[in-house]
Amino acid sequence: MSRRASDVYYGHMNTQIVAVDHAVPINVQTAENLSPLIGRTAEWIRENAGVDRRYTSQLNDDPAKLVAGIARPIIDQWGVPDLVIHAGTMPRQLLPDTSVFVMRELGLSGIPGFTVNAACLSFLVAMRTATSFIADGSHQRILICSSEFGTHARNFNQPESAALIGDGAAAMMLSATEMQVGIRHYAMESWPESAELAEFRGGGFKFQPTNPGTTESDNQFHMDGIKLLRFMAPKLTRFLRRFLHDCQLEWKDIDLVVPHQTSGSGMKLLHRLGIPSDKIVDILSDYGNCAAASMPMALSVARQEGRIQVGDNILLLGTASGLSIGAALVRW
Repeated sequence: MSRRASDVYYGHMNTQIVAVDHAVPINVQTAENLSPLIGRTAEWIRENAGVDRRYTSQLNDDPAKLVAGIARPIIDQWGVPDLVIHAGTMPRQLLPDTSVFVMRELGLSGIPGFTVNAACLSFLVAMRTATSFIADGSHQRILICSSEFGTHARNFNQPESAALIGDGAAAMMLSATEMQVGIRHYAMESWPESAELAEFRGGGFKFQPTNPGTTESDNQFHMDGIKLLRFMAPKLTRFLRRFLHDCQLEWKDIDLVVPHQTSGSGMKLLHRLGIPSDKIVDILSDYGNCAAASMPMALSVARQEGRIQVGDNILLLGTASGLSIGAALVRW
């Protein structure tokens, strides 16, 4: 007798999400505030981007401090982690790794820390990575942190993408458990032929500050939203069909869908795929697209609103520049 993919475990221990929380900078930028910066009306921003407001950091703000502020109470309640994973797209600085600065803010030392960067899927991939570590017994309690300050990389000459981005952070504690909870199934696929449809070209070897060809635009986010959506939509449809088939589940078996908050068009696509509106966690209008922090922020909001119950099947679903699509079925 074959087992459902949702009943397959990764090792001798399961991984429980014992805590998740989120935070945002104090500054609010409404559609009206952003309108003159990108030359579009507030109504255009709400209609095309789906964002009414977003939170923005200041130049001297520290992403490590923002996420440490919510991670500290989690540690106080659940204990000191034996591994810290930072999950994000934009590092605090190139070296040392951002996890080091998060650990320093938290007063942690002598434990490992590193970053997982899979663009906007970073947190999902970090969860899968943490699950493997806990399953093989090498770690018992893992803290995953994400703090994204993408508003500083907005290109105001590209209103579509500039209207989407917000700043935010999320922290999650994962712990070993004998209960049959945590990630039950995971999948990710990438199509590199679309790499130029959403990119941040700077920050690496190609466009170094000393390169005479490097421009200000190379250190800003670029996106062709229309082409990206057309490229992604059929692949997402097939991906989800295979994912549910492998889990031997139907949409009626999924209690809640927690997606990466891509864009207004991206959220509407989920509805067109047949996912009931009351099962989708949509925080885009209030927070914007906070890159890798978006998915855990949405999960945190859903939990605070009482939308998640013990035993629920939660579908974490996201896309990322590349193009990549990833999903995890989590039993709460």
